[in-house]
Amino acid sequence: MLTKIIVVLAIALVLFVSLFRPMYHVSAPFEFAAPDKIAVSAPFEGKIQDIGHKSTGEPLRPGDYVKKGEVLAVMNVFEIQKNQLDAMKERDAAQKEADKYLNTPGKVSDAYIALAKRDASQAKVDLYAYQLKNATLVAPFDGMILKGDLSQKVGQNVPLGESLFEIGQSGNLRAELKVAERDIQDVRVGAVGNLATDALPQDKFPFKVTRIIPLPEAKEGSNSFTVYGEMTADSPAGNSGWRPGMAGEARVDVAKRSLAWVWTHRLIDFLRLKLWM
Repeated sequence: MLTKIIVVLAIALVLFVSLFRPMYHVSAPFEFAAPDKIAVSAPFEGKIQDIGHKSTGEPLRPGDYVKKGEVLAVMNVFEIQKNQLDAMKERDAAQKEADKYLNTPGKVSDAYIALAKRDASQAKVDLYAYQLKNATLVAPFDGMILKGDLSQKVGQNVPLGESLFEIGQSGNLRAELKVAERDIQDVRVGAVGNLATDALPQDKFPFKVTRIIPLPEAKEGSNSFTVYGEMTADSPAGNSGWRPGMAGEARVDVAKRSLAWVWTHRLIDFLRLKLWM
């Protein structure tokens, strides 16, 4: 009787792992990122005169929310204003010189040279006017400051184009998955799945694969591919617990496969790779 029971159980187990077909998932670590982010850079080389503050009086730092048009920082414009006045004087002097030569016979070439100097000085005036107009850095849209703490840089010189702030649009986060090379062939654009963060592992939220970056990244001796996922309508928009940089694990639905295939496909793939002729 014991032998019969063991045989029956063994047959039942074989049938179960062969016929039961749960959903097969590809698991991958992910990190939330803000896709709609803009770097606010220094419009010219100069010193930071002042920075934006919250209603409490504290300086703006990463993690603070800002409104569109809110002041982030103010550049010192003393040198710009001085240079603009000098350029205006040079422009006016070149114009007077050109007028004099235009009224003097045989001085046409000198007049053209003076006019060229005037145009060059006017270009400087326009450049300084543009710099003065953009000396106050403001938030391009409602969002959260991701990078940029200038509380210790007031009065310091910053070069042209240096990124001072990075702002991400509020309530718009994208999941960036790092899918292993061995699993990337099972992931398709349009596939759905669920993710959970390390901070809130009990909460699972649905997402949809929107893009697969074809360029692999080598790390620690293995390749991985970046896969973008957007939260679906079933996910709470602008979840207050989500922040850029939060990480966790995502599972992408692939297809229903038997337990026998799920448990053995990696071994079979390994043997196929090593034993092929």
